Amino acid sequence: MTSIRVAAPLVMLLLSGCVVGPNHQAPEVSLPAKFAEGGQTSNGDVSMKAWWTAFSDTRLNGYMQTGLAQNLSVLQALERINQAQASVVSAGAGGLPSLDIDAQGERSGTKDIGGRLGPTSTSPQSSASGGASASWFLDLFGLYRRSKESALANLDSAYASVDVARLSLLSQVASAYIDVRYYQERIAITKKNLGSRRETLDLTKLQLEAGAASRLDVVQAEGLVNSTLSELPSLETQYRTAAHRIATLLGMPASTLLPELQR
Repeated sequence: MTSIRVAAPLVMLLLSGCVVGPNHQAPEVSLPAKFAEGGQTSNGDVSMKAWWTAFSDTRLNGYMQTGLAQNLSVLQALERINQAQASVVSAGAGGLPSLDIDAQGERSGTKDIGGRLGPTSTSPQSSASGGASASWFLDLFGLYRRSKESALANLDSAYASVDVARLSLLSQVASAYIDVRYYQERIAITKKNLGSRRETLDLTKLQLEAGAASRLDVVQAEGLVNSTLSELPSLETQYRTAAHRIATLLGMPASTLLPELQR
């Protein structure tokens, strides 16, 4: 009897060592102690920090908030967090005890309305019964433990995916918005140059009529006008491409966005 008492704990101890799979070891990433261009303080969580407000552009601020709320990549990443959280709950439930409860009741009686002896009846009788049972799956081989560890790792990955999706969205929106404003300025400057060179062409023609300029001067002035005019289609195409990029990232029609950017 004593040997059984000693053997049972030993068997349990040996079985507990037969856990499915090895213990997870996070990979080591060798990083320098300090980057050459690094600052003295940490920037914190850049995925949640509103760094774009440093531009003091209310329209850009609005586009950033709209993108975080409506961009499909960010929404899909957030949905993966919900799925991962559900997987953690499901994986952890396997190692919890289960309880089954059963209850039933019965009430009976008889009543005789007719007969020679007059109406007779018996008092109603009630009966009830119930039971409960509990069971617990002993996770000797660590099946549920490993499943929960895997689910928690997937949850961490889902959170990281959200941060990556947010950073990618914010950087793309900011880059496209800067491109839009850049090409708007280029278009405005080119149109001013075009107007100035057209005035120069008109003045050169008057000088030609007065004998103060040659035909070559007129041809050169016309060439400058045509050269400046040829720059506009390419700049306008680049502007519209950047504007359509913003519209795609925000999940809104470009026909709505383009008039806003002109204001």
